Amino acid sequence: SVLCLLPHSALARWACVRACPASCTCTQEKSCSVLCDRSGLAELPKEFPCEASAINLEKNRLRFLSERAFGTLPSLKSLTLDHNNISFITPGAFK
Repeated sequence: SVLCLLPHSALARWACVRACPASCTCTQEKSCSVLCDRSGLAELPKEFPCEASAINLEKNRLRFLSERAFGTLPSLKSLTLDHNNISFITPGAFK
């Protein structure tokens, strides 16, 4: 099970970095940011930290967004997908 923690605690900082996708860099300053830009990704990472508030996926090779790709991220406020080849977004990608 995944535990979402308060954003300013040391445990939240640890949780953000620990759950970081392998091809990304995660930082926890004021909130959890996931930086996957320019990573050569053809597919979305399977999981993101549950406390992620910003995800940058620009300049990759993404073609589609699958169902529930971002739906399990209650704190997500910013999502950057510029400069990809997205041609299909599955209904429910953000639910």
